[in-house]
Amino acid sequence: MPSSLSSKDEKSCESLLKECEMFQKVPQNMLKEITDKMTLRVAKQNEVLAKQGDACDRFFLLQEGDLHRQYYDSDLGRAHDVIFAIKGKSINSMRVIGGGELPNTVTCATDSCRIFEMRRHNFLSLLRQQPDIAIGVAEGLSDEIRNGSRKYVTPFFLSKQSTDISYPAVAIAAGIESYYRSALNAMLNARLTGVKAELFPNMHIQVPVRVSYIMGFKGMRAMIEEHV
Repeated sequence: MPSSLSSKDEKSCESLLKECEMFQKVPQNMLKEITDKMTLRVAKQNEVLAKQGDACDRFFLLQEGDLHRQYYDSDLGRAHDVIFAIKGKSINSMRVIGGGELPNTVTCATDSCRIFEMRRHNFLSLLRQQPDIAIGVAEGLSDEIRNGSRKYVTPFFLSKQSTDISYPAVAIAAGIESYYRSALNAMLNARLTGVKAELFPNMHIQVPVRVSYIMGFKGMRAMIEEHV
């Protein structure tokens, strides 16, 4: 059953709030306002704390014990354990504002679990009464979104293509390519059709044309990247 927080539990609750992404930007003096609205709950083993598909009406902070998360796939008729690479101490904190459906079922996995509980209507009421807390929560969520997006940014996407082109090197490479492509095409045609042909026909035309259009495209790309 829920109980009022002792001084020790208040400090523990504040510490857990600081670890939660959405509360990291909330001023220290405002964290006390949140802990005052939270209650302590001791759950027994296998007790359901959140059920998949239910509307999110509260969030939890785990003080002691361990939790088990399970997702049921109705299409396949199978249940899957949900395991995070980094075990967080918060449950449903990212969903409590919107109150959307819970993505999985959460149960206590140890003999008992000590958790701090905040009901959604109390939390929303607190945000309306304390705009500074709402601002801090918004900043924390924004930072979390930015940090998540950075995970998908690689040095390749951050780098800029060099606009300095060595045209002699491009010309030499294009000339060499002309010869090996010509020979390769002749060998493939001979293998497929049975008709032998010259390996290097009309190279006085092939080489200048290939060199010209490859250097032209390289120059156009460099100009576009520099000015567009």
